[in-house]
Formats: sequence, structure tokens, C-alpha cells
Amino acid sequence: APRLSRSFGWLNATQFMGALNDNVFKLLVIFFLVYLLDAGDDARAKIQAYATLLFVVPFILFSHGAGVLADHCSKRNVIVPIVVHCALNTIGTLLVLGAIL
Repeated sequence: APRLSRSFGWLNATQFMGALNDNVFKLLVIFFLVYLLDAGDDARAKIQAYATLLFVVPFILFSHGAGVLADHCSKRNVIVPIVVHCALNTIGTLLVLGAIL
């Protein structure tokens, strides 16, 4: 079996953590909005749908540009901004959790 480079493993770990962080943040935003608005069942469904749309649209809009950048940049130049994004997302998650609790 071919041996994969170490940077490939780090790239996969970064991708996993970014996706996990985005999904946790999205769920916390949904919970926060439902709690803040004291929403009923119909409103909860709408909040979830709009929040999901809000988080998915950037992936649709920017995926082509990200692919082009990935072809022209080294993995390190792709990983570092993602780690910064994850750090900022974690700070936002902790702030939302602090506001809820």
C-alpha cells in the first residue's frame, strides 16, 4: 500500500475539526435563537432551516474559489487560515455558551 505523507494526515485532521466546529457552532446558534426568542414548534423549524441555509450558502458560493486556491497554494497555506477560523469559531462558541448558561 502506498504511504501517505504526514501533511496529508494533518490536512485530514484540519478538515475534520473544521467541519465539526462549524456544525457545533451552527447547533449552538440554533439553540441560542430558540432560547432567546422563546420559539414554538413552527418557529423552531423555521429557525433551523434559516440557520442551516445561512451556514451552507458560503460553502456553495466559495467552493470553486477554494478549489482554485488549493490547486495553487501549498497545504500549509491552506491549513493555517483554517486553524485561525477554528480558533475564532471556538471563541464564538464559548461566548454563545456563556450567554446561554
